[in-house]
Amino acid sequence: MPAEKVYCVTLTGYNKLKEDRSELLGDLALSDYDLQDAIQGADVFEVAEREAYGQTYIDFDLYGYFGAIYACVTVYGGRFYALFSLVPESALEQNKEQAKRIRNSFGTISKDDEQTQYDLEFYKRS
Repeated sequence: MPAEKVYCVTLTGYNKLKEDRSELLGDLALSDYDLQDAIQGADVFEVAEREAYGQTYIDFDLYGYFGAIYACVTVYGGRFYALFSLVPESALEQNKEQAKRIRNSFGTISKDDEQTQYDLEFYKRS
């Protein structure tokens, strides 16, 4: 049985989130032509905005012939960040909540956080 797949993508050249939320998903689709087909073929397309880690995140839930796609995008430090999970229809019932949990936990590391800087220096020395 096919299992879900989770991808994390980053692209340069973004200073802010686009107002047109469907364009954001189109930018994400640049990373995978199968994703582009799934976006075009989605029967249900839900969009929600949330604040986490001091940033705005846009969540997408898409349902269609492919099963489900749960995606999250944000912009930080001049980059576009996205995480998306593909859950095939055959695994949708058992993996839906897990895929959403993975998507909802996605966040970027703040460049200004003192503890983060300490942790990064620690890992560089390790």
